[in-house]
Amino acid sequence: MIEATGLTKRYGDTTAVDGLVWRTNHELLKYNTGYTVRARAVDVDGLAARQSVRFRTVDPKTMVYSSITPFSRQVVGVGMPIIVSFDAPVPNRAAAERRLSVNTSPQTVGSWYWVSDQMVRWAGRRSTGVRTQTLSSSPNWPE
Repeated sequence: MIEATGLTKRYGDTTAVDGLVWRTNHELLKYNTGYTVRARAVDVDGLAARQSVRFRTVDPKTMVYSSITPFSRQVVGVGMPIIVSFDAPVPNRAAAERRLSVNTSPQTVGSWYWVSDQMVRWAGRRSTGVRTQTLSSSPNWPE
C-alpha cells in the first residue's frame, strides 16, 4: 500500500503494475507543495516493511504552455503531422522531446522535428490508410 498526502489532501493507492513505482493517477501534484509518501510492503513470508519519505515539488520560475493539433484521438490520414506549439521559445529541445510521446493505431514509426524554437512536429513514415494519433504525455512543464 502506498499513500501520499499533500497539505490536507490524500492521494489514493496508485502503484505501477510491477508494484515498484508510485505515481498519482488522479491529478498532477501542485507546484511548491510539500508531500509525504508512506509505503508499506509485505513479502511472501509475511514480513512487513514501512517507509516514509517527504519531498517538495519545484517552484517554477516560469511556465511553458502548449497547444496541440490534431486533437487527441482524432482520426487523421498518415500525412497529417502532430504539431505542438509553445507560447515561448523552448531552450532545451531534447528535454521537451523526452516529455512527448505519440501512440498510433496501427503502430507507426515516426520522429519529432523542430520547425522553430516554439514549434515541433511529429510525423510518421508514409504508408496507406488512416491512423488514430494520441499525444500521451503533458507537454507543459516548468523551467
